Amino acid sequence: MESFKKSTADCGTKKAMKQLKEYFKNPVPGTKIFIVENRLDTFHVNTLIETGEYAGAVIHWKLVIPEDYPFKPAKGWILEDFHFNERHHHHCFRGAGICTDYLQNFAYMNETANAYGGWTPGCTLTSLMIAMKQFFIDYEHHSSIEFRTEAKIVVERSKGYKCKECDATAEDLFDGNSSNGAETSGVGAGADINGKSAVSPQYQRAICELVCPVLARSPLEDDKMLIGFPIDIKRFKKPLSATTRKQQVGSLQAAMQTLNMTFKA
Repeated sequence: MESFKKSTADCGTKKAMKQLKEYFKNPVPGTKIFIVENRLDTFHVNTLIETGEYAGAVIHWKLVIPEDYPFKPAKGWILEDFHFNERHHHHCFRGAGICTDYLQNFAYMNETANAYGGWTPGCTLTSLMIAMKQFFIDYEHHSSIEFRTEAKIVVERSKGYKCKECDATAEDLFDGNSSNGAETSGVGAGADINGKSAVSPQYQRAICELVCPVLARSPLEDDKMLIGFPIDIKRFKKPLSATTRKQQVGSLQAAMQTLNMTFKA
């Protein structure tokens, strides 16, 4: 039983690492993922806020991968010593973590996600980075002199922050030192993974849903990628006739006589 649990945990981690490699090939502008030493199930993330009162702030947060990933989403927290909490964003809590339908901290959020939002097994770390850029912009605070003053403090402190666990700083977001040297800044929130244009929630959802489960790539990202359409095949309960049994093996007629094929939209 112990070995089975370990194997299950490894599956979630391996899937996340595979997605991380894909992310490094095409990093989402304004984001960067860091691997934490000796913690294969934990990543740290820098996310640049590019609009609003927090424009210029680089939020540093951690992502913990569960055993049943990607069937269940990861959990996320703002780092404890980072100056950003529920005072600055109504859905970022010190203890409970980040409340969004793309993370598992608050299960009901993911379970009640609307048609064009929320985590699905087809999502990847790349799609999560896109979603979290938008999440940090939607802080749901009414602008006031006090809030604007605090927002400036958040921006300034984030620029001088250095993580004690992964040594990341805000400057790491801009140095272009990801695995392939790709630049990771300068594009507004809601950009696609190649940073070419703003995309709609429907398009973001499509990137999550229309994906090859083996290569974790979407036809929307790679025009050479092909995916199949699932069908539900049910056998007739009645025994095969003598005529059917004599049909050529593998023939279309034999298949249609022995199988009841129903397509579900």
